[in-house]
Amino acid sequence: KQGTIQPDPENIRGLTGVREPTSAEEAFRFVKAAEYYRKFIPKFSLIAAPLHKYSPTSLQQQKKETKKTKFELSDEARTAFHQLKHILATDLILNLPDDNMPFKLQTDASVDGIGAVLLQVTPNGDRPLAYMSKKLTKSQVNWPTIEQECYAIIQAVEKWDKYLRGHEFILETDHEPLVNLPNKEQLNKRCERWRLRLAEYRFKMKHIQGKKNNMADYLSRSPVDEAQEDKDDRICYQTKETQTESQQPMKMIMAVTRAQAKLQKQNELIPTGKEAEDQSIKDPNRIVPFDTDDLKRAQYEDETVERIKADIGQQKQYALEDGLLLRKQKSPLPAVPFVPRGRIRADILKIYHDTPGNGAHFGRDRTIRRIQERYYWPKMISDIENHIKSCLPCAQNNHRRQKPPGKLQPIPPPDGIWKLLSMDFHGPITPTSRRGNRYIISLTDVLSKFVIAKAVKDCSATTTVNFLTDDVILKYGTPTCILTDNGTHFTAQMTNDLLRKLGVTHLYTTAYHPQTNGQIERFNATMDGKIASLCNEKRTDWDEMLQFVTFNYNTSIHATTKISPFEMMHGRQGILPFDQQQALITLTPDVEHGKKLQNYLEKLTDEARKSIQQAQQQYKSRYDQHRQELSLKINDLVLIKTRNMRSKFDVRYEGPFQVTKQLGRKTFIVQHVKKTTLTKQVTMDVIVPLVERWNLY
Repeated sequence: KQGTIQPDPENIRGLTGVREPTSAEEAFRFVKAAEYYRKFIPKFSLIAAPLHKYSPTSLQQQKKETKKTKFELSDEARTAFHQLKHILATDLILNLPDDNMPFKLQTDASVDGIGAVLLQVTPNGDRPLAYMSKKLTKSQVNWPTIEQECYAIIQAVEKWDKYLRGHEFILETDHEPLVNLPNKEQLNKRCERWRLRLAEYRFKMKHIQGKKNNMADYLSRSPVDEAQEDKDDRICYQTKETQTESQQPMKMIMAVTRAQAKLQKQNELIPTGKEAEDQSIKDPNRIVPFDTDDLKRAQYEDETVERIKADIGQQKQYALEDGLLLRKQKSPLPAVPFVPRGRIRADILKIYHDTPGNGAHFGRDRTIRRIQERYYWPKMISDIENHIKSCLPCAQNNHRRQKPPGKLQPIPPPDGIWKLLSMDFHGPITPTSRRGNRYIISLTDVLSKFVIAKAVKDCSATTTVNFLTDDVILKYGTPTCILTDNGTHFTAQMTNDLLRKLGVTHLYTTAYHPQTNGQIERFNATMDGKIASLCNEKRTDWDEMLQFVTFNYNTSIHATTKISPFEMMHGRQGILPFDQQQALITLTPDVEHGKKLQNYLEKLTDEARKSIQQAQQQYKSRYDQHRQELSLKINDLVLIKTRNMRSKFDVRYEGPFQVTKQLGRKTFIVQHVKKTTLTKQVTMDVIVPLVERWNLY
């Protein structure tokens, strides 16, 4: 009505367009969703009473009475449904947005569609502002659950962008794997693209139980809006009419899905005419075709060529043919035209390297030979090499035949035992053991190589804290430092609180660089083979064999320290079960035993440190052979090795990125040039520096 404030129809269509329930489950699901806002609905119990008879308990009773009766919504229930829907979609419930109060977004996805509700957190409870309900396309129905749940989030956030942008809001989902979406790079590429789109917003992810997400769940199971392809799944092609007789260029826009685009043959269009030549100056990647007349014209305007022509009688390496200066070459190469400095040189390089029919991005030797058979100019080999090295598609997709850059930087051995420990989870291991264990949590002392390992059922932070408390600290004492990777079980607040209270320094490895924690990774590799050798045929007793393998590892001479880990920890040799012992034991007190033991352990520690340093130097000399050390500066452009490639034709190196900070000799912070919200911490071995292309104009 005129002069009144009413809810935006776009915000409530997700609820007002919902059809009447066609089953008892739908009717009960609707009333449970409405119950979330019952404190704002006067006489809710009386209004919703007709719909409560479709609860699962009474539903079972109805099925006993009429099993084959077709479902029909009673008149009272129909009236209650429409009355509640009207209340939920009007200003009796819907609130006006208040920028001074926090926003909350609840989303959900099902096999039928996606749903979301935008809420405002008020002192009286969460009041709804808008609803969204949308169907899924045939391809989206087949997506994994995590992609459907993430799609519901991105659709809801972008739909209500005008409310959420610039405000910090809470995003609630009942899909627990998405809790770390804002802070952790996703292995799923579609979810990673959506994560980058969400980086523009400030929000906190929160996991809620499914029974507390009733409204979003109901909207996803009764979708209203028609399905749409996500904009990331479309590729837009734009073509322009280039006929000279046309006064107004005609534009044609065509959108296809990525799956369709893969089936289409994309032909490279080479522009012609003066318009294309002008565009080539603006776009250095554009190719302008040329002929012999263009080459003669370019030679005529070049001072070097004119100087050679003026003294052609004395120039044994050059010849004139129909006004075109040719360069004679050694057999079997023929005489070829001389190319003066300018646009044509750059076009030749692009034609015989970049185009599908003439170069196909082949390497240096093939490209040099191909161009030498047709053209010549001074220092052309250097120009060709620079063009290939600075070719972005080649850098992103070619295999690297040489060793990754970056020389070895071993961790110096600590001063004493139990100063630096290395910890990691190993698994999930299949099959699950008879006791239900799926993981192995292991810890090793970097100096003595002493290992503690335990089979556990999960890799949670609680398991980590219990292992550290019961199996490490209460048995062997508190260490000085612990080195772990960046897994959530180690970065959790619970783990950090324990280590902080005990005064233990927690060190983290560089993300996606397991070599930093190589000590424990090496033990895991050794452990797998030994456990497999001792297991039964079904491999279901591997957790029972774990302690035997650990004991024998600790009591054996270590190849690096030349001492057994057990002896370095306890100051005595480990006695094996089959070892023969004396029948009589004499107890002779030695008042200096403690001092002798201390001196003996100090001697073992010094010998172990020297052995470790010697072994590190030998391994470093082998590792550093034929390996380069990159010299990167701030603002340098680089490519980063792609993780989790799904197919052979995926880009091997993504980017370009810009170096923004150097954390260590081999560790850098890089930022994507186009997606500025995407930053990564990477090590030198996954970096490919980009070469600047020379200007040949």
